[in-house]
Amino acid sequence: MKKNLLAASLALALGSMSGVASAALEVNTNGVGQINVLPYYSVQDSYNTLMTITNTDEVNGKVVKVRFRAAEWSDDALDFQIFLSPADVWTGAFGIVDGKLVLKTSDKSCTLPAALDGQEFTTIRVEGGNVDSLKEGYVEIITMADIPPKLNGADPTDAGNTANPLFTAVKHVNGIAPCGATVAGLVENSTRIARPGTVADDATAVVAAAANAQGSWMLPPSSSLTSSATVIAVNDSKAFTVPGTAITGLLADFPQVQYFRQSNTSFTFANNAAADLLTADRLFWPQQTADQEGAAYPVYQFDLPDLSTPFAPAGSAVARRNLIAQLLQKSTLATDYVIAPSIQASTDIVLSQPVRRYFYTYTEVADPAVAGVDYNRTIRGEKFDVAGEVGTPYHALTIGNKVEVGAPTFWDREEQTFVSADDIVVSPQEPGEAAKYFLEGEVSVVSIKNGEGATGALGASLTNVDWSFAQSYTSGWAKLNTVAQGIDPADLVAPYDVAGTALPLIGFTAINIFNAGAGAAGTNYGQVLPLRVSGLSRIQCESGGLRPAGACKDKGGLARLCCFCRL
Repeated sequence: MKKNLLAASLALALGSMSGVASAALEVNTNGVGQINVLPYYSVQDSYNTLMTITNTDEVNGKVVKVRFRAAEWSDDALDFQIFLSPADVWTGAFGIVDGKLVLKTSDKSCTLPAALDGQEFTTIRVEGGNVDSLKEGYVEIITMADIPPKLNGADPTDAGNTANPLFTAVKHVNGIAPCGATVAGLVENSTRIARPGTVADDATAVVAAAANAQGSWMLPPSSSLTSSATVIAVNDSKAFTVPGTAITGLLADFPQVQYFRQSNTSFTFANNAAADLLTADRLFWPQQTADQEGAAYPVYQFDLPDLSTPFAPAGSAVARRNLIAQLLQKSTLATDYVIAPSIQASTDIVLSQPVRRYFYTYTEVADPAVAGVDYNRTIRGEKFDVAGEVGTPYHALTIGNKVEVGAPTFWDREEQTFVSADDIVVSPQEPGEAAKYFLEGEVSVVSIKNGEGATGALGASLTNVDWSFAQSYTSGWAKLNTVAQGIDPADLVAPYDVAGTALPLIGFTAINIFNAGAGAAGTNYGQVLPLRVSGLSRIQCESGGLRPAGACKDKGGLARLCCFCRL
């Protein structure tokens, strides 16, 4: 499908393709933003995960939503709210205790629920209640609002302005935040969702009440959060620390408070259009409308906001999803690897897709016993075929929740490489089948020459796949193709008719090396490498089409969008 890049870039910059007035969201390479995403956590075997969230704002407090999502289907495994003081740091750790996945923290910041230490991860969104499906995943961290020292954001140095009671409650005094009933009492009256018995809990009432219901003790969120996670194999003395990916924007991108109560009060949407005001998650959409089929699962207040929730008063969640997806799209990634047997080296590549969930559609399967009728998931006793939204990078999602990508390429450290990608063996895969390369679930972990079973560096075993080759390379670098396959470009819809089928993902490479000569028992060394973007990026060029003469000579303005292309 041929396009004029200049026209397409102009449309993208003006927001007409994504349905929003602003397209200033960006990934902040400095790691600070209104939104953070930690690409991976694990509590497999002896692994624990430690995490930190830091408020770099020295004036305002923050209301932060933290949500753990499982690796396969990004089911909500645990979520809570943190009320950070200015310059505050929250810390927590989680692992398996007596067969239960438990969060441990001694942090003194205010939270809802008020007591987080010992909080169990929940399996209510997992059919069958199997806690094993929650042992790997990723973490969403969303700033819902700033908490200014004075009401209505007045000058904090002016003694004549009224102190903000919420700020007073969450501000540390001698290292401890007062918290108490003040926090819960104030935010109960500042939620965007109207309380039962006052205004109907539907999307229309939400939008109508938004301006008056937020309370003067919260302001729209500013960019100030940074985070990190450390995955530790306690028994093996190895650790991998990864920073959060930070998404940041201007006030125009986060123009209002988006506070929802940490409550299990449920409400339903009148229709899919109403749902799109708050979430692109089709799990909660009520209608089986073509190409946007929903599972009609009741949404609880603790389900919001999510990564797709628009901060504009009447914004589209699908448009917000698209905007973030485009920021994260990558077509080719480069990374080092080390797999030398002499030092028991292993390499795992984590490819996390934090917006993949918002591209699922759920088609109810009336009688799954009928021959030839497949279904992916059972949700509240109902069978659903979960597919990828037509016209997007997830259009060709398989029944096994896999997306096919192109073949990788491996080099050793002396420039040697394969003649054919057929030299690579994918495991697990049916014998005799042609090699195909898939990323399964929300968090895919690719190991290199590790064989079947748990991966060597991270011990991943939920959505892992191994790529092996006959050559004797023990170290070098790999180029991964992360463009979704099996999609006709003519079927793509805006903005993906320009942005292409590169997958929106974040991640890192974990390399483990064992030093047998260190001490009596030897020791492990854990190394984390960032994934490097190689080749085409967010704007995917079509051969012979998107090549305006001289468009990339001027790196400023709209022309910079053309410079993602190899012209």
